Amino acid sequence: MEGRITRLGPTPDAFDLEDAVVGVHFLLTGVASGGSGPLAFLVDEALGPRTFTAAEASAIADAVESIVVRVVRARLDSDALAALPPFDGRRLADDDKEWLLAVLQGVMAFMRGAASETAAVQITLS
Repeated sequence: MEGRITRLGPTPDAFDLEDAVVGVHFLLTGVASGGSGPLAFLVDEALGPRTFTAAEASAIADAVESIVVRVVRARLDSDALAALPPFDGRRLADDDKEWLLAVLQGVMAFMRGAASETAAVQITLS
Protein backbone atom coordinates (compact mmCIF):
# COMPACT_ATOMS: atom_id res chain seq x y z
CA MET A 1 0.00 0.00 0.00
CA GLU A 2 1.27 3.47 -0.85
CA GLY A 3 0.24 6.75 0.69
CA ARG A 4 0.38 10.46 0.04
CA ILE A 5 -0.33 13.46 2.25
CA THR A 6 -1.42 16.55 0.36
CA ARG A 7 -1.43 20.05 1.85
CA LEU A 8 -4.52 21.90 0.62
CA GLY A 9 -3.63 25.41 1.79
CA PRO A 10 -2.39 28.50 0.01
CA THR A 11 0.82 26.72 -1.05
CA PRO A 12 -0.25 23.19 -2.03
CA ASP A 13 2.37 20.50 -1.59
CA ALA A 14 2.54 16.73 -1.21
CA PHE A 15 4.59 14.19 0.73
CA ASP A 16 4.78 10.64 -0.63
CA LEU A 17 5.08 7.86 1.91
CA GLU A 18 5.59 5.29 -0.84
CA ASP A 19 5.10 1.82 0.59
CA ALA A 20 6.13 2.88 4.12
CA VAL A 21 2.59 4.01 4.98
CA VAL A 22 1.57 0.89 6.96
CA GLY A 23 4.91 0.71 8.77
CA VAL A 24 4.80 4.39 9.74
CA HIS A 25 1.17 4.02 10.89
CA PHE A 26 2.31 1.09 13.06
CA LEU A 27 5.17 3.12 14.56
CA LEU A 28 2.69 5.83 15.51
CA THR A 29 -0.19 3.65 16.77
CA GLY A 30 1.07 0.13 17.45
CA VAL A 31 -1.53 -1.29 15.04
CA ALA A 32 -1.52 -1.84 11.26
CA SER A 33 -4.78 0.00 10.60
CA GLY A 34 -7.20 2.23 12.45
CA GLY A 35 -6.69 3.16 16.06
CA SER A 36 -7.89 6.17 17.99
CA GLY A 37 -6.74 9.71 18.52
CA PRO A 38 -4.73 12.00 16.31
CA LEU A 39 -1.89 9.51 15.72
CA ALA A 40 -4.27 7.17 13.85
CA PHE A 41 -4.54 9.42 10.80
CA LEU A 42 -2.71 7.46 8.11
CA VAL A 43 -4.38 4.06 7.60
CA ASP A 44 -8.10 3.66 8.16
CA GLU A 45 -10.76 1.29 6.92
CA ALA A 46 -12.49 4.20 5.18
CA LEU A 47 -12.47 4.11 1.41
CA GLY A 48 -11.25 7.08 -0.57
CA PRO A 49 -9.27 10.13 0.47
CA ARG A 50 -9.73 11.53 3.96
CA THR A 51 -9.46 15.24 4.61
CA PHE A 52 -8.47 16.83 7.91
CA THR A 53 -9.13 20.46 8.81
CA ALA A 54 -6.29 22.82 9.68
CA ALA A 55 -7.10 22.39 13.39
CA GLU A 56 -7.00 18.60 13.03
CA ALA A 57 -3.72 18.83 11.09
CA SER A 58 -2.28 20.90 13.93
CA ALA A 59 -3.41 18.32 16.52
CA ILE A 60 -1.85 15.56 14.40
CA ALA A 61 1.42 17.50 14.13
CA ASP A 62 1.50 18.00 17.92
CA ALA A 63 0.79 14.31 18.55
CA VAL A 64 3.42 13.09 16.07
CA GLU A 65 6.03 15.41 17.57
CA SER A 66 5.26 14.27 21.10
CA ILE A 67 5.43 10.49 20.61
CA VAL A 68 8.16 9.15 22.82
CA VAL A 69 11.26 7.91 21.00
CA ARG A 70 11.48 4.80 23.15
CA VAL A 71 7.95 3.79 22.07
CA VAL A 72 8.87 4.11 18.40
CA ARG A 73 12.18 2.26 18.93
CA ALA A 74 10.41 -0.63 20.67
CA ARG A 75 7.90 -0.87 17.82
CA LEU A 76 10.75 -0.91 15.26
CA ASP A 77 11.99 -4.16 16.79
CA SER A 78 8.61 -5.86 17.07
CA ASP A 79 7.56 -9.02 15.22
CA ALA A 80 4.24 -7.32 14.48
CA LEU A 81 5.97 -4.67 12.33
CA ALA A 82 8.01 -7.32 10.52
CA ALA A 83 4.75 -9.08 9.57
CA LEU A 84 3.41 -5.99 7.76
CA PRO A 85 3.93 -5.00 4.14
CA PRO A 86 6.39 -4.45 2.61
CA PHE A 87 8.41 -6.66 4.99
CA ASP A 88 5.99 -9.63 5.00
CA GLY A 89 7.62 -11.60 7.78
CA ARG A 90 11.29 -10.93 7.16
CA ARG A 91 13.38 -9.43 9.92
CA LEU A 92 13.94 -5.69 9.47
CA ALA A 93 17.50 -4.74 8.62
CA ASP A 94 19.03 -1.55 9.97
CA ASP A 95 18.46 0.07 6.55
CA ASP A 96 14.74 -0.74 6.78
CA LYS A 97 14.53 0.86 10.23
CA GLU A 98 16.42 3.96 9.10
CA TRP A 99 14.11 4.25 6.08
CA LEU A 100 10.97 4.06 8.24
CA LEU A 101 12.37 6.61 10.69
CA ALA A 102 13.27 8.96 7.83
CA VAL A 103 9.74 8.71 6.42
CA LEU A 104 8.31 9.29 9.92
CA GLN A 105 10.48 12.41 10.27
CA GLY A 106 9.25 13.57 6.86
CA VAL A 107 5.63 13.10 7.96
CA MET A 108 6.37 15.06 11.14
CA ALA A 109 7.91 17.96 9.22
CA PHE A 110 5.18 17.97 6.59
CA MET A 111 2.36 17.99 9.17
CA ARG A 112 4.08 20.76 11.15
CA GLY A 113 4.36 22.81 7.93
CA ALA A 114 0.67 22.33 7.22
CA ALA A 115 -0.16 23.31 10.79
CA SER A 116 1.97 26.46 10.60
CA GLU A 117 0.13 27.47 7.42
CA THR A 118 -3.22 26.57 9.00
CA ALA A 119 -3.75 24.32 5.99
CA ALA A 120 -6.02 21.33 5.70
CA VAL A 121 -4.46 18.02 4.58
CA GLN A 122 -5.73 15.05 2.65
CA ILE A 123 -4.54 11.45 3.01
CA THR A 124 -4.76 9.23 -0.08
CA LEU A 125 -3.95 5.51 -0.07
CA SER A 126 -3.56 3.29 -3.08
